Amino acid sequence: MNLEQAKQIVFETIDTLFHLNAASALMGWDMQTMLPKGGVADRAETMGYFGAEQQRLLTAPVFLEALSVLKEAGAELSELERRMVVVLNRDAERLRKIPPERYRAFHVLVAKGESIWREAREKNDFELFLPTLSEIIAMTREFIDYWGAGAHPYDVLLDHYEPGLTVEKVDALFHPLQEGLVRLLEMLKGGKAPSRAFVRGSFAVERQKTLSLKISEALGFDYTYGRLDTSAHPFTVGIAPTDVRITTRYFEDDPFSSLFSTIHEAGHGIYEQRLPQDLKRYGLMSPVSMSVHESQSRFYENIIGRSFAFWTYATPLFAEAFPEVFAGVDAEDVFRAVNIVEPSLIRVEADEVTYNLHIILRYELEKQLFSGALEAKDLPEAWNASMQTLLGLVPPDDARGVLQDVHWSSGLFGYFPSYALGNIYAAMLYEALRRDLPDFDRLVAEGEFAPIRAWMTEHVHAYGNRIDPLELLERATGRAPDVEPLLRYLEDKIRRVYRL
Repeated sequence: MNLEQAKQIVFETIDTLFHLNAASALMGWDMQTMLPKGGVADRAETMGYFGAEQQRLLTAPVFLEALSVLKEAGAELSELERRMVVVLNRDAERLRKIPPERYRAFHVLVAKGESIWREAREKNDFELFLPTLSEIIAMTREFIDYWGAGAHPYDVLLDHYEPGLTVEKVDALFHPLQEGLVRLLEMLKGGKAPSRAFVRGSFAVERQKTLSLKISEALGFDYTYGRLDTSAHPFTVGIAPTDVRITTRYFEDDPFSSLFSTIHEAGHGIYEQRLPQDLKRYGLMSPVSMSVHESQSRFYENIIGRSFAFWTYATPLFAEAFPEVFAGVDAEDVFRAVNIVEPSLIRVEADEVTYNLHIILRYELEKQLFSGALEAKDLPEAWNASMQTLLGLVPPDDARGVLQDVHWSSGLFGYFPSYALGNIYAAMLYEALRRDLPDFDRLVAEGEFAPIRAWMTEHVHAYGNRIDPLELLERATGRAPDVEPLLRYLEDKIRRVYRL
């Protein structure tokens, strides 16, 4: 096989994989938003087929031979072609180690898992979910054995979402992060706590939806190429930059929950929509890692969405939508109300300070699961004990405890650290962005989000998967991952919110 033949085979495979991934993403979105309950079993089998077909393509002898030819070509390839080979080889190496029948079975299992988890959460019945969760964990451990564990069995799962990430590296960030968060929680005790008492009443879902649509569009989510729907757990699916689906959920007694969920998912969606389409041919039209992806959602949700400048912009919109509550309310009062720091049970509703403790809890439990120190049946008790230690709370039931997140039902072990890493990265990007855009606050207060979006596109979105995440972060911020920018950002906010 010569070089040109090898390129043709690889490019054709990438094109086929794109269409398979697009179809799988659309089916996954449908499962969580519109699929009839009776259709879950058959859809799971279809998802298993698509997963198996992707594995077959990336491990086919002719493809592996073509990939080998390209690896040997080295300098004869363009920069994009060399990166393409690195990414494809990484994926192929993982997939070729797993027996096809086991890989397909896993896809079927996790496709069913989400609906079983949803029912278990609705019924507050962990035992209903336990057999499925146990099987997902067992299969994940089996895959770790196929892949070959690193210094810690959990390393290979972390690497899947953040190439090169290990337990040692996460610990080196999470330990000082936890210490800093505990210090901040102690510091705010000397301040004046804000009040949220003025936010009471019933907030019509349709008016909440109108607000979410208006604000997410202003931030930069383009509804020509996207849509907003409702799901049990908010999520984003990027089928292509021209078709990005985000979801949220609504509570009639809380006008902020759906807004922040929508802004969070819009941050993901803006990233997906602004991926460079000229990278599609090389299989690089994708986010570089989940931590970088989460840096975008957390940046929009928190650094923009929970800022005083944002509420200078958004409070009049709320007053127009809900005049009975927000008419005459000062932006400073809303800003302080949405930044109350208080340990709570639910991760997605947590404030910025305690949120990272929720992630550390899940990270520590996952490490124990895959080191063999913990089994699925032990999770409710271990969860509650960790909540008591980290947040001083004990969930009154499993629905508000171990069953609250969808991730484990989908086999997404190793994903949770991405959220806290995303917060760390977002704060680092924020410091760099403010150096380039010193009028950041004015832009946000006036609803002029385009310059901010353009900066993010230049420094994050435009790379697609052309470079590894740590190199992207280094280029954008001039530094390696560091918790200090996040702790500085949080302390500055706490001092204003609590008038310290």
